[in-house]
Amino acid sequence: MNKYINSIPFNMIRLCIDSYNGYKITGKAYNSTISECIDFMDIYEVILRMDRVFDHNGNPLSSQIRRSFHQEDTVYPYQNKPSTFVSYEELAKHKGKIAAFDIVVKGRRNSTWQGCVFHKDIEYTFSTILDMIKILDSLLKKC
Repeated sequence: MNKYINSIPFNMIRLCIDSYNGYKITGKAYNSTISECIDFMDIYEVILRMDRVFDHNGNPLSSQIRRSFHQEDTVYPYQNKPSTFVSYEELAKHKGKIAAFDIVVKGRRNSTWQGCVFHKDIEYTFSTILDMIKILDSLLKKC
C-alpha cells in the first residue's frame, strides 16, 4: 500500500460504505484531487464520477476517447502528477458505517479499470470493473 501512497496518490479512491444491500452500495468516495467527497447511492455512480475525475486529471489516461451525440467535457492531456488538495493520511481518516476500502486504479484500458482493492492491509487485484465490484461484494458480505 505504501508504494501507491508515495507514487500515485491521485489514482486512489477512498470508498467509505454506509449501507449495503446486495449490489446496492451507498456511501462516500474521496480522492486527493477533488476538494469535496462524492456522495453516491449506487456503486456505478462512483465509477462514472471517478472516470470524469480521472479524465480531468489526465491520469490514469483512458485508452479510448468517448463518443457521444451530446457535447461532453474535454479530456485533458496526460499529467504525470496532477495537483492534489489533501494527503492520503487525511483521506484515510474517513470511515464508512460498514467498511472502508482503498481502490488504486493503475490503468483504464479497454474501457474499464485495472488496479487493486485494499482492505485491512490485504491487496486484491482486478482487471475489470466487474471484477472490482465482485471483490467489493464478497468483502462486504464478510463485514
